[in-house]
Amino acid sequence: MHSLLLAITLKFILLLRFPATKSLAGVTLHRYGQDTLDTFRAFERSSVKYEKSLVDIEFLRTCRDADLVPVFLQFKLSSRRLRSSSETLRARRRLLAVEIKARERDSQRLKEQVLSHCTRLKAIVRRIDFVYYARVIERTCNLSRAKASAIHERKLLNLRAHQRMDNSRLDPESVITNLSSYSLSDVEKRALAKGLNFTLPPPKLKKGQFLSSFEMLFADLSRCQFSGNQDESQYFRKKLAEIAFSSFYKFNNTRHDLLNIPKEEFRALKELSKNSEIVILKPDVLTRALG
Repeated sequence: MHSLLLAITLKFILLLRFPATKSLAGVTLHRYGQDTLDTFRAFERSSVKYEKSLVDIEFLRTCRDADLVPVFLQFKLSSRRLRSSSETLRARRRLLAVEIKARERDSQRLKEQVLSHCTRLKAIVRRIDFVYYARVIERTCNLSRAKASAIHERKLLNLRAHQRMDNSRLDPESVITNLSSYSLSDVEKRALAKGLNFTLPPPKLKKGQFLSSFEMLFADLSRCQFSGNQDESQYFRKKLAEIAFSSFYKFNNTRHDLLNIPKEEFRALKELSKNSEIVILKPDVLTRALG
């Protein structure tokens, strides 16, 4: 109870010293001057950069541990054999290790900058004001870290998808039999070798199909015995509907890079689908696709 009263009192004092109607920059300029504002901004910038550097290092370490190759190391090579050779893989691993070491050095340098700016700001402002500045910077860093983490999560998702494709790739000549007069290119063969069960993720969700799954979920839960009353059941239904609609519109209003197939193979499949002179059949008992 005592700690709660202290927290409420501190919040009240901070609101008095930094009113919501005035900007932080304006209050700082009026109370301490331009040098203090510059120190605060430098503290904020270095803190954000430091937090981002930690997220970047965590991403690179995850790539190293999962044997994933980040995009900046996927340099083009003229020979397909060389691209998948053990020598190229070892070279990429070495370069990734070098990059992690370099990022760790940069992160340590940023940490020293943060401590330097923090010490200077502490020395020139009142203690109660420093608490407010530290909270503002912490909130900014949390937002920046969450944004960077979300970006890296999408990168890892795409890298893992490409890794699965590489690990499951078959020799097209061993699974495709072309009985037509149409000559398949190497790209078309690689795309067809994935089989007729291979599917592409949708760029947009279909509203009816997506929302029906939530309706089925609510129907299944309604058949269960709940301790709550009718009002609680309606409240749960309302919240479930909010989650369904918000997630649907958020997904459809955001650009997604969910392509689980190389772009040239995707274009090849689109062109094959337009060709009315060929028919792609299911594999026979010998697991060979007929074209």
